[in-house]
Amino acid sequence: MHSPPKNILSLNYEYLFEVFGNQFIYEYGESKAQELIGTVRATPKVQKYLEAMLLRSNYPNSQEVMTLINSMTYFVFKKSESICMGALAVAMMGLDQYEVYVKKIDSEIKTRILTEIIMASLKMKMMKTDSFFDRYFQQISN
Repeated sequence: MHSPPKNILSLNYEYLFEVFGNQFIYEYGESKAQELIGTVRATPKVQKYLEAMLLRSNYPNSQEVMTLINSMTYFVFKKSESICMGALAVAMMGLDQYEVYVKKIDSEIKTRILTEIIMASLKMKMMKTDSFFDRYFQQISN
């Protein structure tokens, strides 16, 4: 299955993140989500990426964020939904910092970045049957 809704790019980026986060908490628990987000926030690689991003006056790039997350020891043996959650967290941190220190970003660009991360994570998915992403896509389709 693994098909995103056709209107995914018309959805609000905050909605995409919120529903993904809620689905993650529902399936893995709040403590797992907090551990993952805490690890992302505390990792020096993430801080260096965000600083470099701001120095270049760039907003987060989905490919860079995915490469960053996949280079972190914490995520080596994690499921694709955990990798996606970490990447979405980095992207949201970067988007927030960019808007504080550089300038506002169009909502469509933010949605595109998050959607690219979700789709890249989906491609990493090993099991092709009933999956977290199927349930997530069903949630955002309602």
